[in-house]
Amino acid sequence: MIHIYSKVSNANHFFARTAPVYLAEEFGTPLYVYNETILRDRCRELRKLIDYSGFIVNYSPKANSNVELLKIVKEEGLRVDAMSPGEIFVSLLAGFKPEHILYIGNNVDEDEFQYAIQAGVKISVDSVSQLRMYGRLNPGGQVAIRLNP
Repeated sequence: MIHIYSKVSNANHFFARTAPVYLAEEFGTPLYVYNETILRDRCRELRKLIDYSGFIVNYSPKANSNVELLKIVKEEGLRVDAMSPGEIFVSLLAGFKPEHILYIGNNVDEDEFQYAIQAGVKISVDSVSQLRMYGRLNPGGQVAIRLNP
């Protein structure tokens, strides 16, 4: 097996005391390896980015929807931007409270809105037609609105 050398991975001790070749030999391939320490450090850096009590960092599961990684992100105090019902589902599965999930759908149909409404997550709309549909499906419900000035 070829030994892979990466200055960045080595400098950050990404694989701790082992090397990718040994992990592949032990667990087989394909193999995805994540460094929990680096993930937690990045979450903490983001949370400390701005010194403002109302500042909230949201993670997007579209970047990586691995439930175990989402659990770590949750433990580090981040919230979620979900772009699909599937992302809402895995975020809830990871333990996020519905009020810590913001659903920002594109070209949302009624079934997707209905799923988000029933899940109790915060919802953002980005068009008048979405706002009308949301109002018809959830009269009196709260909604966020994205504006493009």
